[in-house]
Amino acid sequence: MIKVNKKNVCSMQKSGIAAVVCITMLAAGLTAAVKENYRYLKLGTFVRVKVYALAPFEPSWSRSELAIDDNGNPMLAFFDGARKRPVFMQKRGDMFSSITMDESPSTGENLHVFRDTHGFIHTVYYDEPRNAVKYACNAGGPTFSAHTVDRVSGMRYASPQVAADKDGVHVYYLDGKGVLYHAVYTNNMFMSKPVYREKPLSAIRLFATAAGLRIITRSPQGKLFYMFRNDKKKYITITLASNATDTFAAHFDSRGRMHLLSTSDKRTLSYTTFDGSGTLRVTNIFSADTDISGAALMTERLDTPQAAVSTVSGKTSLLISEPGTTGFKPLDVSSIGRAAGDISLVISYYPYISMLFVDRDFAELRLASFNLESLRPFLQQR
Repeated sequence: MIKVNKKNVCSMQKSGIAAVVCITMLAAGLTAAVKENYRYLKLGTFVRVKVYALAPFEPSWSRSELAIDDNGNPMLAFFDGARKRPVFMQKRGDMFSSITMDESPSTGENLHVFRDTHGFIHTVYYDEPRNAVKYACNAGGPTFSAHTVDRVSGMRYASPQVAADKDGVHVYYLDGKGVLYHAVYTNNMFMSKPVYREKPLSAIRLFATAAGLRIITRSPQGKLFYMFRNDKKKYITITLASNATDTFAAHFDSRGRMHLLSTSDKRTLSYTTFDGSGTLRVTNIFSADTDISGAALMTERLDTPQAAVSTVSGKTSLLISEPGTTGFKPLDVSSIGRAAGDISLVISYYPYISMLFVDRDFAELRLASFNLESLRPFLQQR
């Protein structure tokens, strides 16, 4: 488990560096608006899947992000395109509560959410009108405090990411030239500096692992790199994929091993494992009939990976692997909703998987819950 210094995390709740945005939890009128229903997977004998329609959503607005609390309840952050506000939503039992994280208009693109070991929720997002990376934290309470991390001239799709460890809150983001910046919250303020400019970057993903912070980056040409900071505080890069990559998703298991999904020709999904020092192991696991538009990856007990993928045509598939094997078996789950763009995937309490996606037919943000054990008999028939 990653140790987090509670003193350095969310202490800006009490500081004066920015106006505190205190938004109370919305009343039951909104929670009641969350629609719950059941869909059935077409697997011979139908398997029932619980699906929640959470909010109207436009796929081009932003990524949505999904995490999990200690009780197995899904937590998500997304950009409310109608109100143009970043929103945090949490499920407790069968009820959803929703909080607006920042009341500034036209904010919330490229959201990322991180839950630390104290249960605090950290989010970062790009505020395009203000050309700024913003950070919001709830400090374990029902309200969020929003702050500007940095303003960088020429910044566009900043791809901000956040994590917290014993040294405090870390925010990584890109400027308009593809330079990687690192901001750390210390002494009641964010201190930011460029840390990597050898190669321009176009996207980043940040992970807190037992071995320290790890970053997966992509160049404008589509090359993927594994990045970390060594004992001399120099950033080291290892090439993961030299071919042009469009969609990618990564996850680090409890042993610190990296699991990566990536597309090299837009229709073939590859799975890569890497322990940080040994040999890369790459296998092709899925071929689509149309271009792949989104993918998600996570690991469950025994560090067994599970994945999901969506295509431009709207087909949605769960890619399920068995413990001790290296292969994936796909199950078409389009009957619960045809996903558009990015997907988020987490384990609730085993054997349940929660999948967050945008339904392209209804333009709704949806959360589906799958029972892995109920799906395995159908995998054995394939």
